Amino acid sequence: MGEYSDLEYGDMHRVFLQGMMSRCVLDFRQVNELLSAALDHCDDEHFRFPDKKEEKRNFLSKLISDINGKLSELNLQIKKGLDEDDGSNFFILANLSKRTKELARIQTQFNAEEFDYIELLVREILNTDHKFISSKAALNLCLDMELVNGKRINMTQADTCIYKLLQGIWLKDVHGGKLALGVRFLTEMDDYIRDYLDGEYEVCGACRKVVSRGCRCEGEDCDTIYHRHCGQKMAKKRGDNKFKCIKCPELIEAEIYVDPALIAVEGPFVPGPTAKEIGDRIRVGLEEAEREIYGDEETSSQEGETYPNTETEDESEMSERRDTTSQDESDHHTDNDTFNRRKRKRIVTSQDSSDNEMDD
Repeated sequence: MGEYSDLEYGDMHRVFLQGMMSRCVLDFRQVNELLSAALDHCDDEHFRFPDKKEEKRNFLSKLISDINGKLSELNLQIKKGLDEDDGSNFFILANLSKRTKELARIQTQFNAEEFDYIELLVREILNTDHKFISSKAALNLCLDMELVNGKRINMTQADTCIYKLLQGIWLKDVHGGKLALGVRFLTEMDDYIRDYLDGEYEVCGACRKVVSRGCRCEGEDCDTIYHRHCGQKMAKKRGDNKFKCIKCPELIEAEIYVDPALIAVEGPFVPGPTAKEIGDRIRVGLEEAEREIYGDEETSSQEGETYPNTETEDESEMSERRDTTSQDESDHHTDNDTFNRRKRKRIVTSQDSSDNEMDD
């Protein structure tokens, strides 16, 4: 049986990398499924996948390490991240290039206006005590944006942007409708937060990585914060769910406390309709309204019936006056025509009489 430490870079590594590139972020279950698919393309026919849990973990680490060795020239790396709330594992294909605003603006997933909105959104989340904001507050941030190239995003575009951030695990939905920073943002954008959000972020007292939602020490003159998963590791030494702060003698519970008064159940974030969907709804509504108004008239016209009278009382009265005037004028013309015919007849009769007298 071949050892995983002896495997050379081959199709198995390429298949695993292709799976990571197609999704960019995978949870632990999805990574195991991808690994199983990659093993079917192992070039060593004598290789057998390890059975023990520890050996499987070591094999995955070796596989990712080999792939990262090839990706280093491209400033890419498969990194492992832990969710701040439940400690679940994620594997992220991260871009290690220096995150400048100029570089961020040339990526294709978000346009310039959306990028400015995202920066405003992140600042708002990090500046709150509880590190989350309501979806309503997030949408209203577009009203505070400055114009970029003479324009800024509207509510519908902000709604779509938030949905894309949730789908990519840049943001996450917590406490039923609240928006917090997701594991992908905290893992991949660590250097960006440190460079551009100076004074608006905190680092974990244990691992020194950026922390958004964590366990805070309440000791006197101590405000140290820890990741929940870092606190749980230290708590195992005590045998309970508390750990000792590294800067003071205070004991800290390895849980993220949130004031219940701050949590109003809004339900999960659901994106609103797109501009196209709104246009389609308006068009369908207008078509239905036209059918309700004119549908009966078209049917009556086809059957030879008269259209229903839609005139107002004043319009009806004016119409009757016009009809009466028209009738009077018609009668007047008729009387004149009759008079003229009688006059012509008298003239003709008189002429005939004169002719007869001349004949005599």
